[in-house]
Amino acid sequence: MANFSIPAPFEAEKDEYIHNRGARPARPAASSADLARRFAGLGLGLAIALGMLAIAFQSRAGWENHREWVVATNGPFFALGGIALGHLIFRRDYRGLAPAAAFLAIAIILVALDLVADANDGDATLMTANLNYNNGPISLAADYEIVNFNGGLDSVSNATVRAHDDVQVYTFAGSYDFGVVKVAALYDNLKTNVNSYGRGLNVGEADIDSWFISASAPFGKFLVKATYGETENDAVADSKGTKFGLGLDYNLSKRTKIYTGYAIISNENNAAYAVSPAANSYGTGYGVQGFDLGVAHTF
Repeated sequence: MANFSIPAPFEAEKDEYIHNRGARPARPAASSADLARRFAGLGLGLAIALGMLAIAFQSRAGWENHREWVVATNGPFFALGGIALGHLIFRRDYRGLAPAAAFLAIAIILVALDLVADANDGDATLMTANLNYNNGPISLAADYEIVNFNGGLDSVSNATVRAHDDVQVYTFAGSYDFGVVKVAALYDNLKTNVNSYGRGLNVGEADIDSWFISASAPFGKFLVKATYGETENDAVADSKGTKFGLGLDYNLSKRTKIYTGYAIISNENNAAYAVSPAANSYGTGYGVQGFDLGVAHTF
């Protein structure tokens, strides 16, 4: 039941301890941890905003015709957007963050692709596709690569390199492990056209077929290896090269081995294949041989 014996005026007494702000107790002092949590969203937003502005300025620097007004007019929107993103991330409002994050990711990808394209002006670009299949003792692989030249100046002749002059490579390989011996085979085809460039020089037209077979057999801690293969440029007569190699590994442990190998290459009149790009050679028609010895450790 209501108490009607309260003396008047009631509001005056109530105002003294509720409505009078001066009578309220002081707010407790905020710790550094509380301040950090309070402004963490703002700090993250400022960091994102600075990153967005940096991307914008970097993108503008790559333009052939600098449009100074683009960054200046969009800078405030980048700043506000970055602060808003930081606030949403800090509050873990992922539903509200998703659309903005998606558009920001698309923008970053497009800017990155534009920067890469500008950086590679006159350079070569590589695209590759690879398939692998492994099932017990059998392994199969297929690979396709294409190198596209975007124009620019040749590093030797200083002549203009035509765009879209490419080099294509097809590779197929497989192996089968019988336990006592493992056999493998590889086929590779490299094609260029009359305007293809490599290492700064016009390599001309080529259609190079290569095939190799190999075998390896374990004997205790030893692994005996042998390989044979041929390479020939179908666009050039008498351009075949053949290679034969023998190798031996000795396993000191599961991760360390000593290896040695010997290889010999025979070249036809218009072939100049070598054991390695740095190997000594007298030019076309001459053979070359090599020997190696070393220690390998897998970390």
